[in-house]
Amino acid sequence: MKRNYVALLLLFLLAACAPLVEKPPAPVSPPIGVEQAPPTLSAAQSLRLRGPAAAAQLKGWYDQTADNCGSATRPSFLCSGVMLRGTLSRQSYFPWDPSPGSVASGGVSFAWIRTDTNFRDLPMNYNNGFIFYPVLDTPAGKNSDIQIMCSFPFDGWTDIRNQQGCGTTTQYPTQSRPCSDQGINTGQQWITHFNAAADKYKAQCGWNVREGQPNTADRFKQSTVGRSLITTSHWYGNNELRLATWAAGTGAQLPIQSFFYVAGTAGLASAQDDQRRYYQAYNQVVPVIQLTFASNKNAKASFIYNESDQVVGGEEGPDPIALIDFENVPLQENVKEFSVPSGKFVAERPAGVITVHNRVPPLYNISGHHLFLKSEYYGGAIFTPNSPVGGVSFDYWHGAGTTNNAGFVRYVGGGIYNLSIEPGTLVGRVNFMAPPGKKIESISILLVPPSSAIDNIKLYE
Repeated sequence: MKRNYVALLLLFLLAACAPLVEKPPAPVSPPIGVEQAPPTLSAAQSLRLRGPAAAAQLKGWYDQTADNCGSATRPSFLCSGVMLRGTLSRQSYFPWDPSPGSVASGGVSFAWIRTDTNFRDLPMNYNNGFIFYPVLDTPAGKNSDIQIMCSFPFDGWTDIRNQQGCGTTTQYPTQSRPCSDQGINTGQQWITHFNAAADKYKAQCGWNVREGQPNTADRFKQSTVGRSLITTSHWYGNNELRLATWAAGTGAQLPIQSFFYVAGTAGLASAQDDQRRYYQAYNQVVPVIQLTFASNKNAKASFIYNESDQVVGGEEGPDPIALIDFENVPLQENVKEFSVPSGKFVAERPAGVITVHNRVPPLYNISGHHLFLKSEYYGGAIFTPNSPVGGVSFDYWHGAGTTNNAGFVRYVGGGIYNLSIEPGTLVGRVNFMAPPGKKIESISILLVPPSSAIDNIKLYE
């Protein structure tokens, strides 16, 4: 059953922004801080603590309306609002790493929402992504030095602008200059300029809010004022912040507060995939949050943590001794066998074959490289670990057909045990621990015609 934890907001309100360089005056509206789960907690315990807190934390930042974070050069995005980036899963790089375009340009695009600054739609049909902590509320050990360089009240098509995405477009070299360079210093002046532009994306101006610039807090405030004055359908589209590109391969230090998916879309599977991969890569639990954008200018966004949306931390018990997610197994068609570091897969029947496919986008818990079985007859694959194990779990998907069995395990010294599932279940996860005194010699994975897929196999001592 899904549980709405947003009501827990008041339990998690903590005060104070951490200093960025020098200690500033107390912020106008202090951001929320939530203690990080102790590293000794299990993944499940960590999520149960951090998940509800994360939703409350997001709502707290969203509800703040400070004009600045304590000084004229501390814009409100440093301590309020929700900074998010839409992503695609299963590209040639991790979704939290900068894209090739961002590496080349030196800038990464985000959007920003707050109770007084909303939009309805992410660009490019994105329906999932990740959320950064505000800079002044970044936890210890996470990167708080990623500079926010400029702000556009409407999607600025920054991928075709110079100056790391904050400068001009070739089609409108004069109109698209930074606002302050054109003497545009108020939100009202910006909307006049915007409404007169033939191409709203390419001709609008953005606000330079880099560190070292004067009056950056007011510049960002005027950017939000300009957005509030958009009365056409352009309001549905996102605003845009441009952040300096961070180094690829530094995911463990990125200030990712949560992965999100847009309510009512297929983004949940991708957000779950991101959560799983981040945990596998860095052994850090980041909650998945359901995000509902404001449907109109008078509506508000919402943030919900659902236990059923989480795919790490759901299994109590021992930690696995091996994970087989097939990501390092080459894609291959119709082979008789292949090996992984922890054991060997063999097609079950003499005439049978096994395949390693790539699933993009994710389908339930099947994502990226995975074991794929296809036949008009029942069959499957046999996995033999290098040494006997005490338990096994894996995600499965059946294309059709009905069965009450996902396979069976064979014990050392003889005997088998069927891995039962609820009849008619086409997708799910099998979890099995051998009884005391027994060890598993091999695992037979069932193919249900016409096709089945297996992913994220975990072995236990």
